[in-house]
Amino acid sequence: MTILIIGAGQAALTTAEKYRALGGADEVTIISDENMLPYQRPPLSKAYLAGEMDQDRLYLRPQDWYENNTVSVHNGRVISIDRAARTVN
Repeated sequence: MTILIIGAGQAALTTAEKYRALGGADEVTIISDENMLPYQRPPLSKAYLAGEMDQDRLYLRPQDWYENNTVSVHNGRVISIDRAARTVN
């Protein structure tokens, strides 16, 4: 089974972390319409755009966290969910 999380905000990452912490072993996939890892939104409009913070510090977890926890992040936009078929488009 695959655990699919739509959206890549802080709640998405927290869900993936908690699932792993509780012993969840299924594949975890996060789909985001942004082409980057989940990041902190508040500092984006404050510290980052003001040049006071590096982009790497915006990310909620570094790339190796996703690899080590078998969580994949894919760029794309979910248009529809077919629960019966267990698919997204």
